[in-house]
Amino acid sequence: MKAGNHFLWGVASAALWLISPAAGATEPKAAGNPAPVVGAPLLSEPGPHDAWQVQLELARRLRREQDFTQADQCLTALLAADGVHEELVKTALLDLVASAREQKRSERALQILAQYIQRFPQDPAVPELQLQQGYLFRELGAYSMALSKFYAVMTTVLNLKLDAAGTQQRLVLQAQTEIAETNFQQGKYADAVEFLERLLRLDVVQSHRSEFLVKLMRCADALQAHADVIRQAREFLAAQPAAPEEPEARFLLIRALVRSGETAAALREAVPLMTGGTPAHVWRQRLANEIGNELYLTGDYENALQLYVGLLTASPDPAWRVPVLYQIGLCHERLQQPANALKAYDVALNAGAVAGGKPAAPLQTVLDLLQWRKNYVAWHIQATEANLSIQPPARPPPAKP
Repeated sequence: MKAGNHFLWGVASAALWLISPAAGATEPKAAGNPAPVVGAPLLSEPGPHDAWQVQLELARRLRREQDFTQADQCLTALLAADGVHEELVKTALLDLVASAREQKRSERALQILAQYIQRFPQDPAVPELQLQQGYLFRELGAYSMALSKFYAVMTTVLNLKLDAAGTQQRLVLQAQTEIAETNFQQGKYADAVEFLERLLRLDVVQSHRSEFLVKLMRCADALQAHADVIRQAREFLAAQPAAPEEPEARFLLIRALVRSGETAAALREAVPLMTGGTPAHVWRQRLANEIGNELYLTGDYENALQLYVGLLTASPDPAWRVPVLYQIGLCHERLQQPANALKAYDVALNAGAVAGGKPAAPLQTVLDLLQWRKNYVAWHIQATEANLSIQPPARPPPAKP
């Protein structure tokens, strides 16, 4: 059976007896990641359903202890019982979804979500659960199914006529954002641009404006529209220099400038990223790994060296300094500066020794490479000097008549 058909079969076959692991809590919501499944409130007044509430709490405790099999049995028994209050059934189903997500069992989570929506189609939580379905299908690479769920959110919101206008607006905006993100992940960058530009024309997205503008830059970058990236990034940095997305916008600008042949301008733009705080660290790493390596591999050793020297001061951590010093040494070798390369390798090896104890495996690998390069460069210097010492002196020029 093909993967896509398997997903569809799983959703259509969401019978209660197929349901497995159990329980409740969820992670905070983040853009581009699955939103939390919010359980229905538990009944608090005493009554005949207290025993089922106790069983639900037991299932949650077992899940916290990672005993998913026992937790599953508790919830399955609760759902199979007669006379269980509807709100308690909803909570148990959502706990099962959360449990499946925690175990990375996306197909089972989709089965349970489909069962919830089928049993309670008028429940106000349905649009949120359709978002969940969209996230899960997208994680599985079923982009068409993901898009259908995100579009369904907007239809369901209108049909349910939710009381809170803010809730309706938030859900529709989230669905439209995820449609754009799904198109981007699918490689349909032009479609993603179309949706993002529509969103930017809405007044309600002002609080998300910087996020959408950077997503537009990503699309232009993926389309290799370097001039568009340069224009959009410069406008963004001028208008919102303190935005959380500033490091990414600057990185995209630097990469577009390098690929447009404007390396000097790119290095000037890199200075704030080299000296930025912790939020910029991941972009400094990409600056070294992607931009620095790109310059090195294309033979632009002088500019690669300038970039690495600037990055060296970004952190005193040997795990950062040692690899950067290694790259600096390689650049000096390519520039026929063996003495400078030897000095860089010595500094790097000393930095690794200062770290104390046994270095982590990745750092140890770099230190081993450094020692080999140092020995090679030292040998090359000695061989060159020895070769020069045994060469006969140059013949004097012929005497002029």
